[in-house]
Amino acid sequence: MNSGLTRNQQRKKRNKTAPNIVLAKWRATKNILSFLSFHKIFAQKKVQSNKTLQLTAREREIIQLIAKGLTTRQIAQKTGLSTETVKTHRKNALRRNSISSIPQLVFLMNQ
Repeated sequence: MNSGLTRNQQRKKRNKTAPNIVLAKWRATKNILSFLSFHKIFAQKKVQSNKTLQLTAREREIIQLIAKGLTTRQIAQKTGLSTETVKTHRKNALRRNSISSIPQLVFLMNQ
């Protein structure tokens, strides 16, 4: 049965209709793998950090939700904040503690 669409058009149509849940799962997996890779590197180098993190209660909450694999949009919905506010809290937590990545922040927060 030919729908009148070329193969390329059919492929594009399938890609547009792919559920967002696949993308969300991929992002969560990517975050977990990034965290695990960072943890493995720290363990291999035997890095000890006695640094006390300076985080507000809201920043700590947001970082914990990121560690659970939630996206910025999901965190915003769960906390009742805008996505821009969530991004600002994340950025401030990194800057205040002179840390360059979220996995590193999560790792240090959980020590």
